[in-house]
Amino acid sequence: FRSKISGPEEAAHLWEQVVDQNGREIPNVLLHRARTRARCGDIEGAAALMRFALQNTAEYDFFLRAETVARKCKAGFGSKRSVKIALLASSTTSLLRSVLELLFLRDGLTAQFYEPAFGTYMQELLQPTSGLKLFQPDFILLLLNWRDLGLTAIASDNTECKKAIAWITNLWRAGMELPFCKILQLTFSPPACDPGHSLSSLMPHGRSRTIRKINDALYDAAQERVILLDSERIAIAWDGLWEDPLLWSSAKIYPAPGVLPTLGEHIASCIRAEIGLSRKLLVLDLDNTLWGGVIGEDGLNGIRLGPPSALGERYQDFQLYLKGLKDRGVLLALASKNNPEDAFHVLRSHPSAVLRPDDFVSSKVNWGDKSTNIQKIASELRLGLDSIVFLDDNPAERSEVRRALSEVTVPEISGEPAESIAVLERGLYFQAVRLTEEDRARNASYLSNAKQVEIRAASGSLDEYLDALAMRIH
Repeated sequence: FRSKISGPEEAAHLWEQVVDQNGREIPNVLLHRARTRARCGDIEGAAALMRFALQNTAEYDFFLRAETVARKCKAGFGSKRSVKIALLASSTTSLLRSVLELLFLRDGLTAQFYEPAFGTYMQELLQPTSGLKLFQPDFILLLLNWRDLGLTAIASDNTECKKAIAWITNLWRAGMELPFCKILQLTFSPPACDPGHSLSSLMPHGRSRTIRKINDALYDAAQERVILLDSERIAIAWDGLWEDPLLWSSAKIYPAPGVLPTLGEHIASCIRAEIGLSRKLLVLDLDNTLWGGVIGEDGLNGIRLGPPSALGERYQDFQLYLKGLKDRGVLLALASKNNPEDAFHVLRSHPSAVLRPDDFVSSKVNWGDKSTNIQKIASELRLGLDSIVFLDDNPAERSEVRRALSEVTVPEISGEPAESIAVLERGLYFQAVRLTEEDRARNASYLSNAKQVEIRAASGSLDEYLDALAMRIH
């Protein structure tokens, strides 16, 4: 077979035809395509494929293979911002740094890292002339683990807990002496093996219970410049071995390498949020994305949304998830090839529909190209294309939007609603580290602005427009 391939151009064409059974792109295939593109001299094309692949996988082995290709096409990624990050830890950080470098490349960030000698985090934070102070980082990533707390399996009182909290907050104060620097710290995860067994959680001063108390106290004590990364949530998302005792004893690696892409995604998303690069708008298809089936063919009673259908319940759960995003400030919009009357009939009338028409700040339900409709939505809302995520179950529609609007993030989904939730959770595109009243009111504000644009377009003159607004002065 190989002897019949004339060169890298033909190989690239063959790789483009390889997808999974649901029509989704496969990260490892995208890596092959990127490698081939780089050999053809198409550095920007290779970088685009790498960026896409890194959005759709959390496999550590993939990151290992991707490093070489990423170096070859590094110039094609571009850069929106630069950021300086100090890695301070009681464990080895080189593996995490490699993962973060790839994620920052993907996100268009030029990252400078300061990685001091192993285990010197206290000296770096507390000495006034340390390399950390000279580096002047934008972010300090503080990675500690349960061993650093020095807790006994079952203590006699609360002394160990208070001592640990005081020690960590003292490290924070030292870090915040650096102007404008913010601290990201992973919360503590209890050891997988504990001689106290259930007593570790049941006893008032058992180690697992004490670690939870310490985490709770740190959440309460965290100031605006301290961001805590929830190790428990990351462990659930990873759903694998959190710590490898062999790798800890031999190389002081913590957590296990398999966790690092998921941990890295959380770190990268928090940094994006802090520098204003979180996505703001989620554009959604309708048929087989927000409900099962095609409304134009199946009718209101034929689509699957809500009970008694198991699939319908999962679509309803997905809508509940989207409603939660909207309630904390994420904007929702529609771009669907459909009859508007049919589509809005579902949103208005279906008893199991969670999302209603007013939950969307813009709706383009017509037979036009999805990319054209997304451009119109972005223009109406005055948002950059790089602030948009687009979800559609149709591979052809996803491909069309990627080709026409390379700045829009288009994750791979199959239409299975549980997977759609998992994809948004893994990507953390809409990460936020604080919630304001402005965030809560954002949807209503954009709906008001969109209504004003609609009124202006329908008005014959400025006077008609002002009359139609029906403004009142108080």
